[in-house]
Parts: sequence; structure tokens; C-alpha cells
Amino acid sequence: MALAVVTACRADEFPGNRRPAFRGGNAAAAALVCTLVLLSSAPGRSNATLGQASALIVALTLADLFLVSARRRGYLLGCALAIKLTPLAFVPLLVLVGRRRQAAIAAITAAVLTAAALLADPRQSAHYWAGELFESGRFGKVNAAGNQSIRACLERAHIHSTGVWLLMAVTVMAVATIVAWRLYGRGGQSSDVSCIGAGSLLASPISWTHHQFWLLVPGLCLLGEAPVAVKAWAACLVAVMFVGPVDGLSGLGPPGWVVSNLHMLAAFCVLGAAALCRRRGRDRLPVTELAPEEQPADRRERAWAGA
Repeated sequence: MALAVVTACRADEFPGNRRPAFRGGNAAAAALVCTLVLLSSAPGRSNATLGQASALIVALTLADLFLVSARRRGYLLGCALAIKLTPLAFVPLLVLVGRRRQAAIAAITAAVLTAAALLADPRQSAHYWAGELFESGRFGKVNAAGNQSIRACLERAHIHSTGVWLLMAVTVMAVATIVAWRLYGRGGQSSDVSCIGAGSLLASPISWTHHQFWLLVPGLCLLGEAPVAVKAWAACLVAVMFVGPVDGLSGLGPPGWVVSNLHMLAAFCVLGAAALCRRRGRDRLPVTELAPEEQPADRRERAWAGA
């Protein structure tokens, strides 16, 4: 629910929502719709069933990037980093776009909270950092259908090379970061979230269903865009995220492979859409541009960068 509120109330800073659809009196209705969609989606159902904190982590990250004032940014992202390492993917982007203070605060906050946890329970902390951190098998089978990372796809295809996975993961994350950086440099701040979120899901060794809220963020935001083609793309993306993991499809050929890796393919589609817009010289995912005076978030960032 926190994620839905963040997404709805600040939708004008995400790709596609340039019209005041989610502002003023419509914010509460938008938050309600987003909440229902998020809770009933496959990530939402998995998050609630397993009692995971994935929605909280995404909400903390989005709030730090878009909601809090410039001089207070970094602390919520640091809290998310202390809970889970995947938000670390946003730190290089912050450095590249000049938000180094936010990146530093996030890193320091995460380090302080981690040190506090070490002092509170040194035995469990040492056990985690010395061994459990590198044991992905403790979460379940890597090739399980719910895992939609590149590594899981390779494992399901009986490709068990760690080198191949690392090469592909590093390449995808580097491409996602570069595309997000170039989009930001052209005036866009919101498409970065989609790129980095999708890239982190693909590059991570484990991307369970409850981790995949990042793929719902661009879909929900783009539903507010006027062009029919953009709405159709967003609706398809959201619809795909209602499909849960399905086992036992390896013998069905290409259709079975597509269904088994559906959310992974959706993440690649998000990256591809962002890269295509970058190639066409657009600063955000959809097809229209904002005039400079319609970008208050960009002005705040420039003012902060010069402070």
C-alpha cells in the first residue's frame, strides 16, 4: 500500500504521466487503484503469502528518489540497502548523474545500520556475512519457476556456467545503468527507475516473484499516458505481472520457454523500450516531450546540484 501511494502521488515524475491525472483530488483514487493492482498481482500475492519486505524496499527507494526534499535524500535508500542489497544498483546511477551526496548518505546510512545490527547480534551477523550471503541455494532451487533472473533461465536451459551468468549479468546491469544515465542527462529522471529496477531483477542471482514489483511501476505509471499505443503496452506489462510462476513446461518447446521466463522477458522489454526511446532522442518512455517549464523536478535537481 505504501508503494501504491508513492507511485500514485508522484506519478508525474515517472515515465508517461505528464498530465495531471494523479494530482489533487484524483490522488486518493489513483492510490486505491494502484493498491488493488499491486496486492492482486503475482508479486503482491507472493509478498503477502510469504511475509516478505519487498514492497517496503521498493517504497523506501521510490520515496528517497522522488518524495523527500533534496537535502534529506539518501537516508531511506540507505535503510533499504541495509535490509537488502539489490537497491545498491541505484548508487552508481546517482554518482553518474551528479547526486553524489545522496549516494554517499545512502552508503553511510546502510553501513551504520549494518554495524548496529552487528553489535546487536554479532554471532548471527558474522554467520550471514561470512557464509549465508553467498549461499543462494538456501532460498530454494535456483532453477525454480518463480526465479526469473538470467541465472535461473540459464539453469533451466541446463547451462550451469557461473562465468557465462556473470558475464551476462554484468553486461545487462552496465547497459541498464548507461541507458538510465543517458535518459537522465536528457532531462528525464523517472525512466531511470524502470531501467535500474528491471536490470537489478535480471542481474541478481535470485529474483523471486515477490521481488518483481519493479516491473509493475512503469506499467502502472504509463497507464496514465494519452497515446493508445503506450496504454496498450502498459496494460500488457501489468497483465503479464498477474501471471504467477508455472512449473513443468520445459517439454512444450518455445511456448513453454516463453511462459517459464515470462517475467524475465518483461524485464528485457522494459530495458528495450527505454533504450529505444534513448535512440530516438526522447528523455522518457512515451512519445511526447515536456517543455522546460513543465519539469519542476529537473529544476530542483539543478538547483540542488549547484548548492
